[in-house]
Amino acid sequence: MPVRMTGMISGMDTESLIKGMVDAQRLKNKRVEDKQTLLGWKQDRWKELNTKLYKLYTADLNKMRLKSSYMTKKVSSTNEDLVTVNSKVNAPVGSHELTIDALARSQYVTSGVIKVGTGDTA
Repeated sequence: MPVRMTGMISGMDTESLIKGMVDAQRLKNKRVEDKQTLLGWKQDRWKELNTKLYKLYTADLNKMRLKSSYMTKKVSSTNEDLVTVNSKVNAPVGSHELTIDALARSQYVTSGVIKVGTGDTA
């Protein structure tokens, strides 16, 4: 370990002067680093905002330009097991009612001979 004799000739405490200058430089560096960190945070916020605005423009506002976005029709059925409904843009507006008198049944033959075109029997 060396022995230092600072300021003996000039009468100045050079070690404390050097330490003070180094501390001042460290403080400047710390302030610059803090500003860089703050700037990075601001840039991240601007990137997030830019991404959200781009999504709004491409996804939502782009759809609002088209007439078909406003001309949609909604249809529903009270019993989806009996009937399903679809609509198109040019469907008339209003409420429609469908009455089912009887359900379709499969056809069957109870008796007799069925004749095929040339008189043959099946």
